[in-house]
Amino acid sequence: MFGWGNTVNGELGLGGIEEEQILSPRELKFSKATQVQQVACGTNHTAVVTNDGQVYTCGNNDFSQLGHNKPRKRLEQVDGLSAYVINNVACGMAHSVAVNEWGQVFSWGSNVYGQLGMGISDTLLVPKVIKTLATCNVIQITCGLNHCLALTNSGVLYSWGCNKHGQLGLGTKATMELKPKPIKSLAGIPIAFIASGGNHTFAVSKSGFVVRVYSFQAVSVYGSRNSSKICVLIESSLPVSWHFLGNPESCLCATTHETQKSSEV
Repeated sequence: MFGWGNTVNGELGLGGIEEEQILSPRELKFSKATQVQQVACGTNHTAVVTNDGQVYTCGNNDFSQLGHNKPRKRLEQVDGLSAYVINNVACGMAHSVAVNEWGQVFSWGSNVYGQLGMGISDTLLVPKVIKTLATCNVIQITCGLNHCLALTNSGVLYSWGCNKHGQLGLGTKATMELKPKPIKSLAGIPIAFIASGGNHTFAVSKSGFVVRVYSFQAVSVYGSRNSSKICVLIESSLPVSWHFLGNPESCLCATTHETQKSSEV
């Protein structure tokens, strides 16, 4: 695993080094018996899932987003998840979310906008199960700055947290949702994968041809512009295979038989 960029908060897990910025990729070594399966980055913290399903975090801990008692400049295991096999993690600005092998969702850290999905707005020091999703088998999660989405194995998409910019796609004027709610406008459309930027979100259907976006920003697609706080259908002649979201930029990747093309949105 390699990391680079800002390291003031220990988010690269390199320990107490003097450099505040790492300008080129630097390797972060685990023990030989441990392999990294996935990594997720928040604003100033990092979470890693290993091949044995354990979660390690490092970086800023002002809102308990590490699941530890103190900030860490080296990756340290999240003891509150050690009894579970974790498949997926995601990080927001100052909160973290994880999904275990049974599809249970855990969250911890900042909760100002209800982004932990607990029905309250209190910060959580350690991971806790989101009870609203207890009967769902969640297979994907994604976090924006202060919002989250969860995709179930049946293709149903839930969202919660900050909604000041319509990033939850619920079609309501509420500025936040404290518990996960299904996105009704996507009912009947099986979703394949999801991604969140700071204050916007994308979802791609299993057909790969239909992309839906809910955002506070104008969206430019093949020269067209639109603006919405609910789900908007984006028609594409290319099957979307993956997408990546930043804050606020986005990129969709489409694959054809002859070549690979990317389209900036």
